Amino acid sequence: MNQDSYKDMRLYARFELGETALLKSESNDGGFDIEIVDIGLGGVQLRSDKKLPVEVPTTIHIQRDPKTLLVLHGHVRYSNLCDGEKVYVSGYKFSPENMQERVIIAEFVREVFENQWQELAS
Repeated sequence: MNQDSYKDMRLYARFELGETALLKSESNDGGFDIEIVDIGLGGVQLRSDKKLPVEVPTTIHIQRDPKTLLVLHGHVRYSNLCDGEKVYVSGYKFSPENMQERVIIAEFVREVFENQWQELAS
């Protein structure tokens, strides 16, 4: 299934983010440097300079400020080299482990939405 097919299957709106983070899996000790391009309640679009492990349980680590680290569970659905570029575009689906993690995701998405709304309103 190609990237466009996944886009058509999205259940939730996505909001642009452009934030760096780290993707970790059990098989990769150091993790992968990633950019979160956009976010929704169901997942995120990622960009990276390396192909990401597909359908393997992973966590995204997002440093919000010096004291706040978000750790979100899920897995990469696809990781494809972008045509004519040296960057991989990947789709990541959240798989929250508990209700607290669901709330963290919802609050983070709300914060991103509110920030974009404020930028548009000003």
